[in-house]
Amino acid sequence: MKHTAKESALVTASHRLNGDKEVLRSFYDEWAQGYVETAFGEDYVGHWVCAKLVDGVAHALVKSGRPHSARILDAGCGTGLVGEQLAGIGYGDIDGVDLSAGMIEQARKTNAYGRLTADVDLNVRNHAIADADYDVVVCCGVFIDGHVAVTALDELLRVARSPGYLIVSTRQSYLDHEPFVAHVERLVADGKVRVVMRIERGNYINVDTADYWVIEKTR
Repeated sequence: MKHTAKESALVTASHRLNGDKEVLRSFYDEWAQGYVETAFGEDYVGHWVCAKLVDGVAHALVKSGRPHSARILDAGCGTGLVGEQLAGIGYGDIDGVDLSAGMIEQARKTNAYGRLTADVDLNVRNHAIADADYDVVVCCGVFIDGHVAVTALDELLRVARSPGYLIVSTRQSYLDHEPFVAHVERLVADGKVRVVMRIERGNYINVDTADYWVIEKTR
């Protein structure tokens, strides 16, 4: 799909936000209806890669014997691109959360999710999500400039079971400015997680790469 200058400007603008909750909410509420078209116009593949990693984890690492029964949280689900991919390959126990109500309304149209919750800021503890409730937590397209702090990873860990798994994308420009790697290393040193896989500089969007992480919560 050919992208336009307007679409490119929207993507660029989204990566220049300042992390303020209300600014982010307003921006994505306004962008929600055209988000999917814009993302695909920019050759975005992050959702596809993350869904494939979730599927791999469920088949290879979740010890249920029934991979498609894995309980999954799509944290920062946006319009539901990841959930739609997962539902398409047989996963039926998927919840989604996002800061933007407009994005949640678009995600609802995919019919991929059991429960969808808006006004969820991953920078803080969210009482709407129970502790240790999910086999796999996927967070795609959230660790990008101007969106969340590296400590949002702690909130993802809180809601994952032990053992449980995080599938996370980190855009390269985010890694260049934020201490995400150092934060992961501290969690490893503390015995809280194990890095199962890190794909460095993988395809993400036409203007940037991303690292993709499979992280096991060990306690």
